[in-house]
Amino acid sequence: MIFNLIIGALAGYGTRYAEEPLAAFLKDKFEIKQPDMRVLTFVVLMLAAAILIAISGKNGQPFPLVLGGAIGFFHVFLRKVGTEQYTIQKAKMDARKNSSSAPSQSDDSAVKEEPEPQEEPEPQEEPEEAEPVTPKKSNVKKPTQKKPPAKK
Repeated sequence: MIFNLIIGALAGYGTRYAEEPLAAFLKDKFEIKQPDMRVLTFVVLMLAAAILIAISGKNGQPFPLVLGGAIGFFHVFLRKVGTEQYTIQKAKMDARKNSSSAPSQSDDSAVKEEPEPQEEPEPQEEPEEAEPVTPKKSNVKKPTQKKPPAKK
């Protein structure tokens, strides 16, 4: 399973590098646009990865192969997002650490700031009360219980 993931990641990573040689090979025979060429290159490399997995005799599970291909293809974007999230979380943790380790001031030396007056929220109109909805009576008759015969 990990073998499929690694092979898929290599195929996805190699898409950018194999795109130009494949385009040069197909340039004379077909007219293919740039985005389509990138997709075609990715498909060709994933097919080659699947053939390699089949030849090696490993369990050819498609999900790890495709997941690895996506990770390899979008590795630049994923790394950028991960780095941004890391810096954001690190800044938050540093801010928490600095606020918790700051020396506390005594009440005598602390300057009290007056809170800004808050505006009262505007009164909202109350919604009109809706008439209660009564359930509709169904046309289905309820079965009546038969009374036992009277004893004489």
